[in-house]
Amino acid sequence: MKGISVVVGDGKIKRYDDLLADVRHDHEHHSIRSLVQVNDQEVRDIARVLVQSPDFINTAQEFVNSFTTYGSEVGDFWRTPSETLEKRTAVVVTKGEGGEDRIIESTAPPGKSTRGKYVIYGMFNDCYAFSTDIGLKEFDLKTVELAEPSLRR
Repeated sequence: MKGISVVVGDGKIKRYDDLLADVRHDHEHHSIRSLVQVNDQEVRDIARVLVQSPDFINTAQEFVNSFTTYGSEVGDFWRTPSETLEKRTAVVVTKGEGGEDRIIESTAPPGKSTRGKYVIYGMFNDCYAFSTDIGLKEFDLKTVELAEPSLRR
């Protein structure tokens, strides 16, 4: 997570094998790690181009702005990368110039600040899931504990 400034709720974050969330509008709890699809060729091709820019943040923001539109929805719906491209919604938080967080997002209404500190109550990738107690409650997450207690952080 190089380059991302993370402020974690109360500072207590725990690692899990996975977290299960009801964020697909089907009233089922799904693995949030399964939403990360590292082998999606379209996403890999786009990322390969974007990271070559000398000003990645602005290039990524321009890319997101070029295909996304603001829309409201009832409840959280977490998309896979390919669904994000298809449905034209995206959010990415990364560290900006001067140490401020920068949000690359087109799902917010016009005028929403794209700079500042964003409090993160959880994060995940295809291998691990992390959450604070507040994050577990906020998103009604169900935990999948690590198989080996010595791996807990």
